Amino acid sequence: MASRYFIIFMLVGLVTACVSTSNNNVASYDKNAGTVYPPVSFFITRPTAELNQQCLQFADDSVMQHCQINQFDASLYWQQLYGSGLFERVMFAGEGTDYQVLVSTANMSRETAADITKAAVAGATLMLLPVTNEFSVKAEVTVLWRDLVLKRFSYDVPFSHTMSLFHKPDEGAQHFAQTLMSYFLRDIEQQQVFSGAFLLSALQDSDYLQQLKAPAQLGDFQLAGQHIYNDPLAGTQLRYINQNFIDDYIDVFVYPIRRTDWQEPSLVMHDELENVRKELQLFYQQQNKIMKLQEAKTISWQHESGDFHGSYFELTIEDVESLPSSTYLFIAEDKFIKLRCTFGADHAESLVKALIQKIIVPDESLFMATLRQRFREQMQPSGRHSATNP
Repeated sequence: MASRYFIIFMLVGLVTACVSTSNNNVASYDKNAGTVYPPVSFFITRPTAELNQQCLQFADDSVMQHCQINQFDASLYWQQLYGSGLFERVMFAGEGTDYQVLVSTANMSRETAADITKAAVAGATLMLLPVTNEFSVKAEVTVLWRDLVLKRFSYDVPFSHTMSLFHKPDEGAQHFAQTLMSYFLRDIEQQQVFSGAFLLSALQDSDYLQQLKAPAQLGDFQLAGQHIYNDPLAGTQLRYINQNFIDDYIDVFVYPIRRTDWQEPSLVMHDELENVRKELQLFYQQQNKIMKLQEAKTISWQHESGDFHGSYFELTIEDVESLPSSTYLFIAEDKFIKLRCTFGADHAESLVKALIQKIIVPDESLFMATLRQRFREQMQPSGRHSATNP
């Protein structure tokens, strides 16, 4: 009798020693990436028609074959995305974000004689001996921007489920979610799926990296970098920094005119100047500062490369002893060119002239052309003016 207990205790000891299993299928990605991805909403969704058909066909082929759609707890995926720390915010089936991440899975499993034998052994040993089943699960992870599909990833993800008294019943599902999300995080890092450049390329919008031409130097000001926004209507931003005085810089914004028609530049310019003024007012209100905004003045410059027409205004902040900053606005092709200088117009004018003569903006993109045409068609029955903002 004693020897029987000894054997049982030895068996239990061997089993419990293997309870904590590591996940060796996790893909490698940069967990300390300097770039924080935009906020996302996470959803579980039905698989694509192709994967759904594979699932149905697999189950119909044999009574020993089964297919389960989305069998794993959705919170397991969300925990992996949230815990990565790579996103500004991860909402669970929420609203109000431009980006959505959708996951769907199809678990196509096949019962074999070996599986039946394993189940019998597990029952005979009262679940003391661990029984493991291993197979792969087909998964789809889709990235959307405002309900438009940007990228869909398809994976075959290994899944291992171990049954015993000493194993957590959901450990296999946790490892699966960890593996799947690691594949996804690796791929979005490699392909820069959440970058502004990827978004604009997927939408067939302007290529500000290749098609926007701007000088690398403006007097003492050096081009320090470019940022592309995750919004086609926001365009891109360039920053020029004074090499001798880092507090002096010029921000250059290039973004599409939101109107469908800009044949009247003065009207378009007036409306956008109002938008810019409101943006500045809101910005300084949030900082509890009061700004003094001067009236906008028109610009008409003649140069051998062409005539340039635009507007500018200066502003100062109360209780701050500093020179006024200045903001300029021009129209080129179907784009606005907006410049914000941290110094007054007396110093800025020559720099702005030099820049505006050399900058070349992309032509109207297919995305904006389609958007404007769609809005024109929507406005025709109502008789509204076609220049209204889309």
